[in-house]
Amino acid sequence: MLAIPDFRPGRIGLTVADILAKLRGLVPDPKAEPELPSPEERAARRDEAGSVLAALAAERDRELPRLAEAEHKAAQHLASLAPAFRAAEKAYAAAQDARFRREHDFRYSEESLRRQVHASHEPIIDEFIQDLYALWQANLEEPVNHEQRGTYFDRERVKRYPEIWSNAAAKVARRKAILAARDAAEAMKFDLDQSGIEGRLAAILESLPDGTEMTEVTGR
Repeated sequence: MLAIPDFRPGRIGLTVADILAKLRGLVPDPKAEPELPSPEERAARRDEAGSVLAALAAERDRELPRLAEAEHKAAQHLASLAPAFRAAEKAYAAAQDARFRREHDFRYSEESLRRQVHASHEPIIDEFIQDLYALWQANLEEPVNHEQRGTYFDRERVKRYPEIWSNAAAKVARRKAILAARDAAEAMKFDLDQSGIEGRLAAILESLPDGTEMTEVTGR
């Protein structure tokens, strides 16, 4: 006859370790009923628990009132501080607002004066900027120069190639310098002292790189 597995509560989830412990006698026999304590033992346990409960109640009655009193004093102190704290919050908000307003006033006034200086700049600056645009356009329209300056021998390919030189890189560098000079001249419109502005603009112009410089572009 086929045995029916025992799925009673308490046996579900049984592990291999549980079975091995049972086989090796490490687990007490569940059928063996535990020995009940005697009336004297039960009475002794109750007496012991009663003594501990009495001591616990006495400690509670001593400590909790003291803690409650400290809590009450802390609540009173907090209540006394609340008005001052709220007043300090308002004072801080007012001080912060005053600083923000004056900060804005200074920035606005400074920007207004800077715009006034800009509006009164020397006309030569605008003329100089227009001349720079003409230089930039001329640089853009001028063709790139390429020259063959002899030949070179490629040892890997065992072949001779032409040696090419070009001013393409110099033209690009000059265009970038012209745009940087334009920005520098535009910034001069905000200068309070614009005396000798012609000399300063001339120095910027003289510092522009030459766009005709030839460099070798042969891919060696």
